[in-house]
Amino acid sequence: MMLVVQPARALKGTVFLPASKSYSIRAVLVAACGGHSAIKNFSSCDDAQRAVKAAHSLGASTQFSNHRKNLSVTANFNINKDSFIKVNVGESGTVLRFLLPLLALRRSQSSITGKGTLVGRPNKFLTQALRRMGRNVKGQGEKESVPIKISSGALKGGDVFIDGSLSSQFISALLIVCPFLKENTRLRITGRQIVSKPYIAMTQKVL
Repeated sequence: MMLVVQPARALKGTVFLPASKSYSIRAVLVAACGGHSAIKNFSSCDDAQRAVKAAHSLGASTQFSNHRKNLSVTANFNINKDSFIKVNVGESGTVLRFLLPLLALRRSQSSITGKGTLVGRPNKFLTQALRRMGRNVKGQGEKESVPIKISSGALKGGDVFIDGSLSSQFISALLIVCPFLKENTRLRITGRQIVSKPYIAMTQKVL
């Protein structure tokens, strides 16, 4: 098929850009951590919808409006809640990695499951960091893929080492949880280079 577009002397109209999946996931999970938030132009993709369900697991209530383009989030994040939580994040690696430290922050035991392409994806360096921070977190197999179980221990701050050459999502995940820690926390980034720096900047902007 060949489409021919004839030149025009002038253009006029309104262009609606598609919502950002990456911003939407960050916005709803950060919003679930406290207060009341209004998110405009929320993504309709499956990963973003999984993030909404993950926000519910953290105690948040949500309500869509304007044909599901806008999302209202009211947080009720209680780190002392001791009920068992099981969350299915589908195939979203971003939701998995952002949710993992937030669930580890809670006193309760938790389990995160997934499906499809998420099965077998590595999370070892994030789970190792959380174990060094004091929480018993264990994934499936050598790569510590889903399902991931969180049991005993308590999350503490301090100097936290994370390899920045593997995934920026690990760094973003820890940035989201750090404000809740009683101790001052410093992320020590190891590795030859930090990959996907703009995504880390995106997380900082949303925070």
